[in-house]
Order: sequence, then C-alpha cells, then structure tokens
Amino acid sequence: GTLRKKEKKRRNLIVFARFLWIFARIYSTINERIRTRILLEEELEKLFADTGARIEKGRFKDAVDGIFELVRKANKYFDSTQPWITRNTDAGKCADTLYNCVQLIAGLAVLLYPFLPFSSEKICGWLQLSAEWKPQQVKAGYPVPEAQVLFDRLDKKVVEEETEKLERLLPEN
Repeated sequence: GTLRKKEKKRRNLIVFARFLWIFARIYSTINERIRTRILLEEELEKLFADTGARIEKGRFKDAVDGIFELVRKANKYFDSTQPWITRNTDAGKCADTLYNCVQLIAGLAVLLYPFLPFSSEKICGWLQLSAEWKPQQVKAGYPVPEAQVLFDRLDKKVVEEETEKLERLLPEN
C-alpha cells in the first residue's frame, strides 16, 4: 500500500517536473521572440527620431552613420540567428528571424529615402510601403516578391580609375 502510494507520488512529481521544464522552455522561447520584436520596434522608433533631428540640423553624415549602425546590427543579428540552418532545425525561429529582417529592411528603406531615394523607392514598392517618415510594417505572411538587383556591381577597375582621377584633382598635403 504505502510503497505503491510513494511510487505513484514519485511518478506524478516526475511528470509535473517534466511539464514545468517544457513550459519553461516554451515560455522562454516565446518571451525571447517577443522581446526581440519589442527591442526592434523601440530601436527603429528611436532611430527615426534621432535621424530626423540630425537631418533637420544639417548633420547628414551623423544621420547616415546612425542608420548604418543599425545596418551593422541587423547583419550581426541575421548572421547569429542563422536562418539558413534554422529553416531545417527550428522553422518558428527561422520565420521570426526572416520576419524581423523584413521589418528592419522596411524601416531602413524609409530612413535611407533622403539619401538613396531611387533605391528606397524600389524597396518601398516591392514591400508595398509608403515613404512616410515613420517605422513601416510589412504584414506577416506578405509574399515578398522575387529578388531583383538593387545596385549594379561596380567593376574594380572602374573604381580604381575614378579614385586615381580624384586623387589627381586633390591638392597634395
């Protein structure tokens, strides 16, 4: 009698412990994904405000530097989350990564509009965004169109020739 009760109690505790462990993992994963989205939204909101203020003050280089700081963070995020791997191991994580990256691209397209209007206009068209100065959202499940070339690759020889021309124009130091 008591041995059976103890064994049943022990099994119930093991089942409950497993349930708690699974719940904690699911909660942690969901919490991490939500936290990433919130941080992304907050970062974009702040960058729009900062970039707008810098542009209004004529501090264009600072504005572009701030934008490209986010570009570097976005590249690091993409590389660290490895969607080319998670597409086979964790489809949910892969989907979150790609969703977040599309949202970053949407925000960057508008942030870079004053500096790269033609390229930004193309991206806004592809993602059906307005160029209104605010963070843009691409709806989840939006079918991203087939990739197109945004910039033509410059031939290194042409770059070298143009650099040499510029150096000849600059006075010696």
